[in-house]
Amino acid sequence: MKDRNPFQVNILITPLNSWLLCLSLCCLLSPVWGQSFPAAPNDFVIEQIKRLHKDPKLVIYESKRALARESSKRRKIELNYILALSHIKLAQLTEAENFVFRGLENSNATTFPLMYHRLLLAKAQIMNKRGKPGEGLALAEVVAKWATTQNIVQLNIGALMTGALMDWRLGFKQTALGKFTEAYHLATTNKTQVPAPHIAGHIGRIHTELKEPKIAIPYLQQWLKFAKGKNNKLLQRTALIELSKAFKLNNDFEQSHQLLSESRQIASDMRDLNAIAKIDFELAELEKAQNELNKALNHYSKVISLANKFEDPELIFETYFGLAQTHLKLGNIEESRRYFEQAETKAKFLDIEELSHRIQKFKARLLFAEGQLLEAFSALDNGIKMEKQFSSGENQKALLSLRTQFNTAYQEAENARLRQLSEVHKQQLESEKLTNYLMVLIIFLLISVCGLFYLLYLKKQKYLLKLENSINTDLLTQLGSRRFILETLDQLVEKLNNPVSISTGGQKTESAADHIDVLTLAMLDMDFFKSINDKFGHLAGDDVLKCFGKIAKEHFSDDVFLGRMGGEEFLFIFPQKSASQCLEVLESFRIKIPSISKQLDSVENAHKISISIGMFEVARGGNRVRALNRVDDALLEAKENGRDRVVIAQSEDEFFAAIAKRSPSI
Repeated sequence: MKDRNPFQVNILITPLNSWLLCLSLCCLLSPVWGQSFPAAPNDFVIEQIKRLHKDPKLVIYESKRALARESSKRRKIELNYILALSHIKLAQLTEAENFVFRGLENSNATTFPLMYHRLLLAKAQIMNKRGKPGEGLALAEVVAKWATTQNIVQLNIGALMTGALMDWRLGFKQTALGKFTEAYHLATTNKTQVPAPHIAGHIGRIHTELKEPKIAIPYLQQWLKFAKGKNNKLLQRTALIELSKAFKLNNDFEQSHQLLSESRQIASDMRDLNAIAKIDFELAELEKAQNELNKALNHYSKVISLANKFEDPELIFETYFGLAQTHLKLGNIEESRRYFEQAETKAKFLDIEELSHRIQKFKARLLFAEGQLLEAFSALDNGIKMEKQFSSGENQKALLSLRTQFNTAYQEAENARLRQLSEVHKQQLESEKLTNYLMVLIIFLLISVCGLFYLLYLKKQKYLLKLENSINTDLLTQLGSRRFILETLDQLVEKLNNPVSISTGGQKTESAADHIDVLTLAMLDMDFFKSINDKFGHLAGDDVLKCFGKIAKEHFSDDVFLGRMGGEEFLFIFPQKSASQCLEVLESFRIKIPSISKQLDSVENAHKISISIGMFEVARGGNRVRALNRVDDALLEAKENGRDRVVIAQSEDEFFAAIAKRSPSI
């Protein structure tokens, strides 16, 4: 099967005369279409990748010799790619970057599309290892998009995993988890070189960072079992380290220490100093968690002496940061300040946004210990602001990614058009007899290009619509996202307090569309939801939330706004309805919830599923913060009074009157 440039495919679907287009493209692009594009990795590249995992130095030696005497352009590109991967394997990033550059110089998305996108992915991997994931993320997403279009599963898995690793380093853990899960599904349902248990290891690591050790441990144990089955010491070492982190988070320090010791023994046998440094760092973190601070300092010092020999700026930063934290706990303020300043310097060379608020918050602690209270307050305030800014960055990143993909695709289309026009001019110079015929082809080509630009415009609109939907819709329940429901609440409260007025005969009247007298909020929370996850598994919990969303969309009318606040908590908004008007419909909805266990195979039929509901009626003069606090209080009251019930909060007038009644007179 031949690979096709995606823009050639787009041209083929334009509503023009297809046979004439094929004839013109065959004439103009015959040197390009004369080649055979593999739709999947060829045997030579696969064989070399398998070999470099065992002995990258030998592959480098043989590939350089082969490259010196090779005359085939395709094989030269493949050898440059193999050399780049081998140097990445050895953490020799400068050499790897040189070979990627040479490979990209001789390839493009039209003549050698598979190798071109492989090299782009290698470049993204190098950027990630250099601590610049933001620059490599767009490249990985371009490769994933192309591999999906061409149905090249192996490359798609690699691009998804590389993009997930960079999302992870940038702090977008949920986005990374989604990409790893997609790659895990592809590896499970297709025969690929990347086994599903290997991807399970990454999924487990993210759950560890999300403070979910009970979910993480089964994934990591699956990874370790696979590594032991393959007798792969390198994978065993890494899996043991990550599993130890999960057990540490689960407060099983003895098991964590045992796993780290086993991992360090493997690294020592392999004489891998870089791995030993990372394991010593984990031992230091473990001892710090157990308050064995002097032992932690000893291990941190070992890490520093080893890590400076490698290109691992992130490990060096984390070690200095750990030293600063440990010395501060010991009361060594001057030492803590010295190591903190070294960590702060290293952080400037890392493209990781999440570090900024970590540094500011620790700086506040250090300044407080030094007695500089005003400066400490300022640093803490900056850290909180940075953290809030970072938490809203994922949607901005998604928009930037889509724009980058579109711009890359647009540039490739423009390059393809210029190459096609150049080929037409060459044919005109070769034979005057074909002048009239070539003029027809050029005119037709220009029409095709116009059609291409129109298709690109439609594609851009589709991307923007998809982005808007992803921002406003919770992917699991298909209800509104947290951002959507809170923005909707703000708009409705604004209408409630400040109805739009229009001028009529010199007098102002309220517009009917913006007239709201009352607004009712309902906060819903699934009872004992954690027990569902613990008893039936995380996927069963997801099934329950999906079914809840489906029932809610079927039950409530279109004028009710439904949104997921996070986890198993939801916010429903009823415009122009009082609490008493909403009570009946919410009660009937609550009664339907136990039917979820009957609809799902993943949850036992006997397991009772219920919800607690708090309601609050917002009148004019209310605001979002007070409204959410009041409805949350009502939900808490429903929980405390036995769950599986609806509780209506007092109105603000009643609430303040009750407070005044209880307060002693002045």
